[in-house]
Amino acid sequence: RPRLWPYSRPGGPAIPIAERCAVVVGCEGYAALPAVARAVADADKVAAALERANYAVTAMTDAGQPEPELLRPTRDNLRRQLSAALPSRALGPDDTLLFYFAGHGLRLGDGFDYLAPLDAPETPAAADLVSVAWLIDRLAQTGAGGVVLATDVCRQVGRGQCVDITLLGRSIGFV
Repeated sequence: RPRLWPYSRPGGPAIPIAERCAVVVGCEGYAALPAVARAVADADKVAAALERANYAVTAMTDAGQPEPELLRPTRDNLRRQLSAALPSRALGPDDTLLFYFAGHGLRLGDGFDYLAPLDAPETPAAADLVSVAWLIDRLAQTGAGGVVLATDVCRQVGRGQCVDITLLGRSIGFV
């Protein structure tokens, strides 16, 4: 059900406004990985800019209290938010969904790219992380006509593991 533009002409047709939704994640103070300087500040700035652009923003950061525990960007919380909350929004072809992640990212030996949640261990396995391929599929399933995946990930984690997210040929926009 579309929202209606509040300033439609009297007696004229109401103009539907497209939904704009965003999930903004900032992981800085990792439990077992090196800290990522300014990840939370960057996520806060992105969230503020999106709110000014009339996006409904769900921010998940480790900025401290009084953050609800369910909004701390742990693996389970990220997967819960992306599994339950996004599809339930019933987005349509005129709607836009943006996912922004600031923190650690890596490519494992399986050749797939991952985002590291706050509770990622020092030597993470795929099960400890959020798969970028899974994330893309989840975002595409929301029904939004415009989907943007933006990552601001550090290029090195620990012993020189690098992030090189190369996901071409998908019907999703990347930043």
